[in-house]
Amino acid sequence: MKRILLFLGVALTGGLFGLLVNPVRAAAVSGSDWNAARIIDDSVFFNSFAMDVSGVQAFLNAKVPVCD
Repeated sequence: MKRILLFLGVALTGGLFGLLVNPVRAAAVSGSDWNAARIIDDSVFFNSFAMDVSGVQAFLNAKVPVCD
């Protein structure tokens, strides 16, 4: 049992070290990759539980803090 736990500990430590040493980099979308018809996935758009009323209002306030 101790050997299994030691093995799992070493494996997890090695995996975490690998993620820290070689992180995944983010990249911006180029103009040729842009698709105006796919701004948001359908599964997110039609998910009625993704945001509540206060979440929607906070999003709108962040985008347009003062409305004329």
